[in-house]
Formats: sequence, C-alpha cells, structure tokens
Amino acid sequence: MNTASRIVDNSLKTLSSATLLSLALLSTTSAFADMTVAQQQQAFEQGWQAMKSNDLDQAFKIWDQLSKNPSNSPELKRAIENNLAVVLMRKKQYDEAQKRLDAALQADKQVARTLDNLNQIYAYQAQQAYKKVFEKTTVKQPQGEWLFIELAQADAVSSVEQPPQKAPEKVTEPAPVVAVAKPELTPEPMSNALFEVNGLVESWRRAWSAQDVNRYLSFYDQNDFQPRGGMSYASWEKSRYRNVKNPKYIKIYLDDLKLTELPDRRVRVDFDQRYESDRFNDTIHKFLIWKNDRGDWKIVQEDVVYANP
Repeated sequence: MNTASRIVDNSLKTLSSATLLSLALLSTTSAFADMTVAQQQQAFEQGWQAMKSNDLDQAFKIWDQLSKNPSNSPELKRAIENNLAVVLMRKKQYDEAQKRLDAALQADKQVARTLDNLNQIYAYQAQQAYKKVFEKTTVKQPQGEWLFIELAQADAVSSVEQPPQKAPEKVTEPAPVVAVAKPELTPEPMSNALFEVNGLVESWRRAWSAQDVNRYLSFYDQNDFQPRGGMSYASWEKSRYRNVKNPKYIKIYLDDLKLTELPDRRVRVDFDQRYESDRFNDTIHKFLIWKNDRGDWKIVQEDVVYANP
C-alpha cells in the first residue's frame, strides 16, 4: 500500500471512530427527533432503568430529551412529564414539579395518578403555611409516584406494580366519593350525572385559580343563578369579575367533595373550600347546585353552610 493509500485509509478509520462516538453520544444526550415507536419505548426504558438505579440526574436527562420528540403520543407525553416532575419532587424543586404536572394534565388514562402527585404538592404547601402559625405541625414532604408506559398498549402503571419487561396490568380507576348511602358490601357506581358534574367542579376550580374570569363565569346560569342577598345577576357578575381578576394570585383547594343527585336534573355538591390570595385567606364549607338545561350543566345556586352555634 502506497503512502497516499495509507493516509486515506487512516483518515477513514479516524472518521469512522468519530462517527461512532458521535452516534453513541447522540443516543444518550442529544435531542430525540422523529423516533419510531420502538425507539421511543427504548429511550423511555433507558430513563426508567436509570431511575431504578437511583441515577435521577441521568433519568431526568433522558426523559427531558425524549420529551422533545415531536411524534410522542399523548400517553407517552403524560408519562414523561409525570416522571420528570417526580424527579423534581425528589429534589424538592416543587414549583418546577408543579409546572411539569400541569403540563402532563394538559397533554387522560393517567390523569388520576398525575392529579394525586399534584395534590401532594398542594398538601405540602398548605402544611408549610400552617407550620408558620402552628409550630408543632408535621410537614409531610411529597414523594410522587412513577408512571411506566408500554407504547404497544399505551397503558401506564406504577414502578411498584409492573417492571418494564412485563405487559402492564389493567388498572381500575377509583370512583370519586359521592354523598349517597353506601351499601354494606359494594359501593354503587357513580351515575353519569354525578360523574359529569364532578369533572365540571374541578374545571370550575381551575378556572378560578387561573383567574380566567370568562371561563369561570361560564359555569353559571345567567337566567337561573340566584346571587346571595337579592343582588341582580349583572351586579353580581361585575363584582365577581373584580374579585377574581384583581388579586395578584388566587389558589383554590377543594376537600371532602360529596355529590348528591336531586330531582329535576339537579346535583348538589358539598365541599370544604380553602381560598388563598395576596389579599386574604379563608376556609369555608360551601355547596353548589348544578342544573342540567338542554344538556348543559350550569350552577344555579352557590352558598356557604354555617355550623349551628
């Protein structure tokens, strides 16, 4: 082999080594783009194995890069965002974790698990606030639960429930609590009306917390809603617009929801409401009456329940 041939051969070997090294780095640290479903699954499981090895930084890096793949399915997006949030929760970066979980909710078989993780953060924030007043309050730091997904079935299960190499088992979603008499053995399934209103209550809460006034007011029936104190609907609407829009921030927490189906296509929802803003905080027991008018559920009554002296 002459000198020129040797130079070309060595150059090709060097180029091949550099190319292989670049590809190796790309598989672990670079952005994932236009991946096949099999490649998405493999990348997700790489992050899962890193998490199982307690290498949370590497798990976060892999999942964060995978989240940038434009062809991810909604199920995969939710699982990735949920697990990124759990990493942040383990690192006590709760504000960033909350943003990730909100994103996961927007991306719905996995919503129950995701909501539970988000509620852990809300509970932690409330405990921190109480601790400033009551020094003996014990604060439980949120841990979060992982989501594993197999893209063939697109069903998510927790790491405790299912290892990556096995097909996930079907998870039965728990029914929300309703204010109906419990049978001695098996609870009655939630009716369609209660199920629908239960979801609307959460949407109403989120609109209020986001200070999305138009969305918030859209849950009230302009014709049948009865403002307190005999106020007209127009006056009440102006008042609510100011009260919802003007604070710098609003946080609404609802606890112990109980739903009761009433005659005439109505549903009563009782709950404990915790309100926080830059102006004042309070906790009250409230109820809403929802009415179905031509297929749309709207609030026709809202009132505070005061305990008997």
